[in-house]
Amino acid sequence: DGASEIYLDGTLVHRLGTVSASEKQEKTYAAAWSPIGLHLDGNAEHLLAIRYSFLNAEKIKSRYGVWAGFSGFSMWVEELNGSIDNYVDDLRINLIYGTVPPGILVLLSFLHFMLFAFYAREQSNLYLAVFAASYACVGFFVYLPTYTHLNVELWIWTRFLYTASVSFAWTFGMMWLYSVFYSRMQKQIWGIVLGALIAGVIYIWRPQWTTIWLLMIGGVSLEALRVIGRAILKKADGSSIIGVGGAVTVLAILIESLEHIYSFVGSSHSRLFEFLISCGE
Repeated sequence: DGASEIYLDGTLVHRLGTVSASEKQEKTYAAAWSPIGLHLDGNAEHLLAIRYSFLNAEKIKSRYGVWAGFSGFSMWVEELNGSIDNYVDDLRINLIYGTVPPGILVLLSFLHFMLFAFYAREQSNLYLAVFAASYACVGFFVYLPTYTHLNVELWIWTRFLYTASVSFAWTFGMMWLYSVFYSRMQKQIWGIVLGALIAGVIYIWRPQWTTIWLLMIGGVSLEALRVIGRAILKKADGSSIIGVGGAVTVLAILIESLEHIYSFVGSSHSRLFEFLISCGE
């Protein structure tokens, strides 16, 4: 985020937003990884200069902490055609993943909401509808914001909404499995609800403490696979189809969640154990 002016050998070649020392006059612009072309003449040396301003950076940093990343900008230089090709390919993939699967899940959610509306006694339809809608939001908030020109605060809020969507998806997904394969809701659901709530709040409060979030995801994944495996062994009605579909869905959400977490924290490890050790000392 921020505003910038790019100069090549003293000549203004590109402008993003309006650079200013006044908050009223500054207009920020999120470039969203858009490649910018520069024409180089035959000289062996060139001077690249960037005039940059982002007057609200420190306010946002103090408000959102590590979610705001660093104050400033990043850039890299590479061959233009390759940069454009990579940008277009990544944009295409994000658009497909951010629209097609969520669109299918929204239709599935609507269908089961209608089934529940006309037959309220079958609560599994409601659980599946909320699960499908939540998982659609997961895909939407992961892929679509990447190449949209959201300012940094809106982007951070998409991360918060992603976290809430994952918590809802795991909770209502387990409620659906329990309602399908058991005659009544299992007591474990209260632990899952509490775990999802605590893990979600901690992940938003301290995203670098990924251990608790990973424990929640891993624990719910194992419980889901246990329920599915039990149903298949007992040859419950529809267990084979639902079991295979459920197992694939569980693994897909698990992989996607892990990829999202590590794409945010990068190579840095969780600070939770450091915190526990420092408290012990």
